[in-house]
Amino acid sequence: MDELQILEHAKNYMDKLAQGINPLTGEPVPEDELINNVRISRCFFYVAEVLGKVVEQGGLEAVAAARRSKSPELPPFHISQEALQAFNYSDEPLLVTHIANRVNALVDTSSTKKLSGSLILKWLDSIGMVDVVLTEAGRKSRRPTSQGNTIGITVQMRDGYNGPYQAVTYNRQAQQFIIDNMEAITAQAEM
Repeated sequence: MDELQILEHAKNYMDKLAQGINPLTGEPVPEDELINNVRISRCFFYVAEVLGKVVEQGGLEAVAAARRSKSPELPPFHISQEALQAFNYSDEPLLVTHIANRVNALVDTSSTKKLSGSLILKWLDSIGMVDVVLTEAGRKSRRPTSQGNTIGITVQMRDGYNGPYQAVTYNRQAQQFIIDNMEAITAQAEM
């Protein structure tokens, strides 16, 4: 079977499941079975619809190629010093993603790539303000060095959806340090 045949086969299975029919036997599934739950059935209809669109467009590779051709490569992130003067500093410590979002709000991101928090972190790592460490859970994470602490990069305990976690935060002084060095950060993106 080729890819399109597999996708069509999967779509047929989803159509039958959405209608409460066992796709292997063709028999109706008892009313009290999970697949007859309205929310589950709607999901099956949705997946069948998506698979149908993928089949219509010629398969997964054709969809991926169409997506690539629609999104032109944007130039690396750049912002003028004048635009940076409008940065909205916070007296409350911010996450690096929030800093990046506030910077992105100052430029037309349809004509340039967005500034990412990871680009800021990469630069901070390169100058010794943060280090990559292994957490207790065995995952890699960035933490401030003692040098980073001196400019206002700290770790705060926060409560999240999955419970407490450690968040690296940037006080107003650290935000200022990042904004003052935006040219060095963006130069790194062009390498």
